[in-house]
Amino acid sequence: MWKIEITWKQLYEDIYVKFTKNESDQKTFIKEIFPDGLYQKMFVRGGKVQGKYVSLVCRATIDAKKRFLDASDYLIQLKNEAHEDYNFEENPILQEFAENWKRLVPACAETQENKVAKAVYRLIDKIEEEKDELFIKERLFQLYDKQEYAQILAVFSIIASTLCSFGMENTKFSEQDLKLHSLFLPKLVEEEEESDAIKIAQEMLHREEGSLEELKECLGIALNNPYEKGKANYLLARRAYQLKDKKAGNAFLKEAVKFSYEPAKLWKNNADAETMLEKIRIAYQNPASDGEDVMRCCKGCEKILYLTPAVEKSYRGEAAFVLYKYIRAGKYQSSTNETADYYLKISNNCGFYLAQEEWKVNNESRIIPQIMRAETATVGRCYSNTKNKYAKIFEKTIPESWERWLAEFDLTVMQILFLDDDFEKNIEDLFELLQLIKDEKPETKELNIEIFIRNDSEIARALIDTALSGLPEYTIPVFIIDDDKTAAQQLLSHHPLFYPVRAVDLKESAKKLKEDRPILHFVILGTSRVAKWLVREAFWMMGFRENAILCKITVLDEKGEEFVRKIKAEYPGMVKSDFDVEEIELPEVLGENIDFHSFQLADILKNIMNETPYGYFAVATESDEENLSLATRIREILVRNNIEQRNETALENPNPIAILCRKDQIAWTAKRLVIEKEIYGDRWFNTWSFIPFGNLSAYYSWDLMAGGTFEKLSKCIHYQFAGLSPEETKAGSEKAEQQDKVYYGRQYNHDSSYSLALSMPYRIFQFRDINGNQIMPIAWEIWDEKAFASVEQLNYLANRSRGVKESEYKTIAVWEHDRWVRWMLSRGWLPASADDAVFAVKCGNERQQLFVAKLHPCICAYEGQKELKLALKNECGMDKDFYSYDMANIKDTKRLLALEWLKEREKEDGERA
Repeated sequence: MWKIEITWKQLYEDIYVKFTKNESDQKTFIKEIFPDGLYQKMFVRGGKVQGKYVSLVCRATIDAKKRFLDASDYLIQLKNEAHEDYNFEENPILQEFAENWKRLVPACAETQENKVAKAVYRLIDKIEEEKDELFIKERLFQLYDKQEYAQILAVFSIIASTLCSFGMENTKFSEQDLKLHSLFLPKLVEEEEESDAIKIAQEMLHREEGSLEELKECLGIALNNPYEKGKANYLLARRAYQLKDKKAGNAFLKEAVKFSYEPAKLWKNNADAETMLEKIRIAYQNPASDGEDVMRCCKGCEKILYLTPAVEKSYRGEAAFVLYKYIRAGKYQSSTNETADYYLKISNNCGFYLAQEEWKVNNESRIIPQIMRAETATVGRCYSNTKNKYAKIFEKTIPESWERWLAEFDLTVMQILFLDDDFEKNIEDLFELLQLIKDEKPETKELNIEIFIRNDSEIARALIDTALSGLPEYTIPVFIIDDDKTAAQQLLSHHPLFYPVRAVDLKESAKKLKEDRPILHFVILGTSRVAKWLVREAFWMMGFRENAILCKITVLDEKGEEFVRKIKAEYPGMVKSDFDVEEIELPEVLGENIDFHSFQLADILKNIMNETPYGYFAVATESDEENLSLATRIREILVRNNIEQRNETALENPNPIAILCRKDQIAWTAKRLVIEKEIYGDRWFNTWSFIPFGNLSAYYSWDLMAGGTFEKLSKCIHYQFAGLSPEETKAGSEKAEQQDKVYYGRQYNHDSSYSLALSMPYRIFQFRDINGNQIMPIAWEIWDEKAFASVEQLNYLANRSRGVKESEYKTIAVWEHDRWVRWMLSRGWLPASADDAVFAVKCGNERQQLFVAKLHPCICAYEGQKELKLALKNECGMDKDFYSYDMANIKDTKRLLALEWLKEREKEDGERA
């Protein structure tokens, strides 16, 4: 029945009973000799040892086959922390078996030949060579020559526990069997000198000469040599693939794997992993993937992780990361009941780039957040006009190579921060610095500073522009840090509003009647200044191609109605009922008065969710603690409503709830807030799934103060719109230096490019990749703050955007124009007719827009710009092209995401872009 007849009954009677001083019965022996994990897998059910199972395994009857298969599955899945296979020498199961044999039969640990050694020899010699396809006898005799008797008994223990994997009459080895052999059988020690047959065959392969038959004839001797049989078949497989004979190649490769030739096994596994990942990527890049798609995807990832020998780290890292994402989102439960963090750890250990940042963010075990110093090869000096909490946070992130705070600033300082709580003082200090530059007139090459000023962006921008206009020969980057505006932008760019509708097919939705289209509802609780910026920024970020989804913004607060009225009075273009541009759909902005501490909250939230399942909530009162408490109530109400409605889909895909948390400690804790009586986990019932935003360390740090990744993207966008190629932005380029002056010389120029950078996640979502899927991060979850905000992610999304159809560009160009219109309206601009623009030009205005009155004739439908172009040309002699720049920008999306305009410059001078 079994080809290799090594059983636990034999080991018990021929080794244990004969050579131990403290003889136990068979059942006790099995308990003492087995590693605990394997013992539990084979013999324990419902917490109790099944004596019947022990008896079946010891006697090795056919009824024990299920126990043997369970053991095999368990042993194959053992991996180290990087999810790599243990080698034979380091395998913990083999080591534990060997140690247990030494403890129970001490004589097997001796190096000289003794009675135990002779008994072990007899067991090896019983293996019938004609049935020994794996050369087990030869392998074990090599161990015997080294006097490793306990190790031989450990190998016998594995064989006796998995007998059906070592061959049954008239059956072939399965892939699982071959994996087990490679892990738990010692390798055949190869002869030091390769045979001439192998050498000649390698030379033929290198020159790509000879047919398969000729190569096979050359390898005749090697194919009959147990030491070289694996390698010979491997060489034949490679030649078959060279000749594009895939069928023969697969057959030879399988033979090479059978004889445990490691390069063959690794080659086959890597090829299998790549094939599986290609299918997996299609599934996890499709937001509309259903439960069966997710199940197949995750099962494939688990299979990749358990291939033996372990595949390349890049394959393991990606597979583990996909499992992490789906388990974290509550869409899959590991077949081995592992947590999402378990797979994130594997992915991080494998060096998968998407996992590394997430690991830092999600797996710090600290109670207090740790703020890290930035890493840079440059040196410099920093100055701050205050020592308040903002400056202290920034100080913790300054690179070790930089000097910290100086008593007073001078023109050798490279980082200057005006962060005082007195905004007037910050402006005065900035003006003092600019006057110093004007008085001392340093050489432009000597001036290498960046200035950060904490202030109200809408008040400070005109003052700063005016001051900088007095220094036209210098390029001086001045970044306004507006705490409330930055908090809103951070949330809506890092955790985009379209998350709830990520599975909606925009093309299909656009075909529906307006009243049948999905509604995306952004609900803001609170009337803080952050809440005001959330309304304004969401107004222009919300919006979908061909108006496929209707958008609403509602503010809930005791003074919600008054709050919204004031916003609309200040920015009248945001009043949907008063402003109508053909083909451009504006979000509806509403305010509703509500007492958060009454039954009103539950009633209103239920009404909102009954209207649309696509809700996104942001809590932004003035108090962090109040925000956290209010967010908890919202989650409670939503879950109760979903239970009442028996809405399993909504439970497994909870609506985003963002919380304004200024304090780093509260923001840090809110990410992993524990539910009473529950162990924190990945499901709807054991995690609150909050999104903290606005914490000070998120933007008062070295790497993020100027905008981080989005600032880099913004600068690329500016260069691209200016008509510069990536090659023209190299360090020292006259064109690039001129455009730097334009970019930093007016806050409007910077804000316009930066807003487009912030909207890039929303643009990407409008595209479809070569498989027809809308483009977004893999298995995306809204809590991932790096999903759109790292250079690595931008590169990944850039690669996804390859192969976009030409017909898509026009649709996205229209969407981009509509987004820009909404952005202009949120900044207080209003539309001007073509006649208005012509009149203003004839009265002396040099451009089509009128800055002093915030009137712009391009605030119109995309196609409506044709009328403006014609009027300006015929009436004013101005030849304006309102289309080609926008279209070029859309077509360059991939290159922008890849940051091509900064790569050459960073390569040459390492400047912070």
